[in-house]
Amino acid sequence: CLTGEAFLSVASILLCGGICICGKKLAVSLQIIFATILFLGIVICSVAVLGSASVHVMSITPAFAEDGSAKFMQIFTVVALAPWAFAGFESVSNSVEGFNFPVKKTIYVLTAALITGTLSYILLNFLAVSVQPAGYADWSEYLGDLGNLSGLQGLPTFHAVSAIMGHAGVLILGSAALVAILTGMIGNFIAASRLMYAMADDHILPKWFAGLNRDATPQNADRKSTRLN
Repeated sequence: CLTGEAFLSVASILLCGGICICGKKLAVSLQIIFATILFLGIVICSVAVLGSASVHVMSITPAFAEDGSAKFMQIFTVVALAPWAFAGFESVSNSVEGFNFPVKKTIYVLTAALITGTLSYILLNFLAVSVQPAGYADWSEYLGDLGNLSGLQGLPTFHAVSAIMGHAGVLILGSAALVAILTGMIGNFIAASRLMYAMADDHILPKWFAGLNRDATPQNADRKSTRLN
C-alpha cells in the first residue's frame, strides 16, 4: 500500500512538472480549467446539500465548538491559519515577469481568486457540519469522534454529499478535490521555478537556472524543481 502511494506521488510530481516544462500556455490553460471545475464542484454540492429539505442551515448548532475555549480564540485560530490556506497566491507575484497583460489587471485576478477561494472554504465548512451519521446529537460530537470512524463517515464533507446526493455527489466532490491537488502542485512548480529563475538572474544561483524557452518559461528551473520535489 505504501509502495503504491509512493509511486502515485512520484507520478503526480512528474506529471505536474512535465506540464510546467512544456510551457506556460499549457499550464495556464489547465489551471483555469481545473480551478473552474474545483469551484463549480463545490458550489454544485453545496447547493444540493444545503438546499435539501433535510438540512436547515440556519438551525445548525452549536455556533461554536463546545470544548471550553473562548469564542474569540476559536475565531482567532481560524484567522491565524488563513494565510496558509492562501499560500498559492505566491505564484502570482513570482510570475509577474512572465505576464503578457498589464500588471494592473492582477488586482482583478487576485480579487476574484480571493472571493471564490473564501466562498469555497465557507461552503466546505457548512458541508462538514450539515449532516451527521445516526447516533450523533450535533456536528461537534460527530467531528470529535472522527478518529473512531472510517470510510465516508470519517470524511464529513464527503459523508454529507453522499447522504444527500449519493454516488454522484461523491464523484463531483472527488473530482473537485483531485483538481484542487493538481492546481496546488502546478502553482507550486510555477512559484518555485520563477523564484529559482529570479535568484539566477541576480547571480545567487548558477546562470543555467535562468534559461528560458520560446514562451519565456524558466524551463531549466522547472526541471530542477521536479527533481527537488
